[in-house]
Amino acid sequence: MKIRKNIIWCVTWIVLLLQLDILGGIIPFFGDSIAWKVEMLLVVFDSIYAILTLSKNGTLSRYRLLNMYIVIYICCLIGISCFTVREGVASVDHTIMYAKYYFSAFLVYPLLYLEQRYGTEKSFMESWLPVAALSLCFRMLNCIVYDAAGVAFFPTLIAAQVRGGHSTSICGAIENVFLIYSFYLLLKCGKGLTKTKIKYLIYVIIGLVYSIRFVGSRIMIVSLIASMAILWYGKQERGAKKMIAFSIGVMAIVIFMQTPFYDDLLQTIQGASSSVNDIYDGNSMSVRLYSLASLEKNWNGKPMGFAFFGTAAFKRFFLVGSNDDLGYLGNWYTMGWYCVPMIVLLIAGYLYTSIRNFAKNNVELLYAILIYLLTTGISLSCFDLARIDVIPFLLLILQTWRENRDELEVLEYDG
Repeated sequence: MKIRKNIIWCVTWIVLLLQLDILGGIIPFFGDSIAWKVEMLLVVFDSIYAILTLSKNGTLSRYRLLNMYIVIYICCLIGISCFTVREGVASVDHTIMYAKYYFSAFLVYPLLYLEQRYGTEKSFMESWLPVAALSLCFRMLNCIVYDAAGVAFFPTLIAAQVRGGHSTSICGAIENVFLIYSFYLLLKCGKGLTKTKIKYLIYVIIGLVYSIRFVGSRIMIVSLIASMAILWYGKQERGAKKMIAFSIGVMAIVIFMQTPFYDDLLQTIQGASSSVNDIYDGNSMSVRLYSLASLEKNWNGKPMGFAFFGTAAFKRFFLVGSNDDLGYLGNWYTMGWYCVPMIVLLIAGYLYTSIRNFAKNNVELLYAILIYLLTTGISLSCFDLARIDVIPFLLLILQTWRENRDELEVLEYDG
């Protein structure tokens, strides 16, 4: 018997469609500026309503550590926002406009509610995957049309840069969770080619094509490969198969080091510098080094300010540098100590839970995401503006990984 959908279900899915740009990026009359304002109000309303509902049914107390993290997260957000305004870095309106992106973390409570209420029919993440796949297909189509005709159907979905001779899409993080989780579910399927297995295989292919061809971030691709390798290795049985899996992994690394992709990655790192003259050569690592050097040069022991990017002070000395993709170090320069609890507690949560539950079912998913958080932190921090909307998904997985259903391993062959 299907459970009737309620207001939390409706509002949450509207927010998710906005996050994936299916509403804000694809529907013409729902522009990006309107979409973000609507999303902020909906996230606040949805989160408060979900918290009250979870509290009423007595399940909110189950998430004691999550609740503590969110309280600390809010305190840090308020602290850096007040600092930004008090130091005159940005106006109140500009700071609020910047801070609203970080409200998405509160969406973890509606997601937990949906998992509790509707998870018996299908887990939330399984319901979300086809919608995310559709979004990625729209983005890939957008890039193809733009390369062919010079016109973008959905301008907000274009990253405004050329990589490998073609336009690229936005380098977010939700797309990476989509790929990792799809691969995780694919590995949980039983032997034989079933409809369910084909479905997850298609999701994985979509995720890989999107990440490699239409985003092309080298560090992100390496992080995804490492995370997927951890997932695959964790699903192998103990003993001989473990050794075989390890051997195959080593051989895969050796083969990878012989590819042009590895040479390109190595040249990017070795040829990078923080010189202004070098950043026009198309070396993205040089842009990052120049950006970090500029931040360090203007560092006076205080954070640059939460809404520092885009202000007159930023434009005065940051003539060419990047305002994103600077990793956890970039978060530190702009947010100071306020960002440390946000980042460290999230990583520590995955690390502690992984170690505590070593060798248990589904724990390989935690290891995979932990590897992803550590490797992408070099330049693609999940706390950057472009990727902050992945935080509720990371918090959700950390809370519900035990509840991931194992029947996928023994799915019937009718799919």
